[in-house]
Amino acid sequence: MNKFDTIIDALELARNEIHDPTLWTDKVDEALAAARELREAHADMLAALRVIVAVSEIETSFSLQTIKNCANIGIKQAGVTK
Repeated sequence: MNKFDTIIDALELARNEIHDPTLWTDKVDEALAAARELREAHADMLAALRVIVAVSEIETSFSLQTIKNCANIGIKQAGVTK
């Protein structure tokens, strides 16, 4: 389990354990949504880096243009929009 999952699990557990809705604020809901968004972004960044590593293993002349192209491929594969 990664750190994002730990945060999300703790927030969800807290929400399920708190029976008084006045104690559960919109800010905590926002924090939960933000943690989920960060977890997705983290996965997308790792996917892009994996593409760069994969290409670097077969590309003999690894230029900055190649790195840029690989990063853009990874970003597209991850479904991230600019």
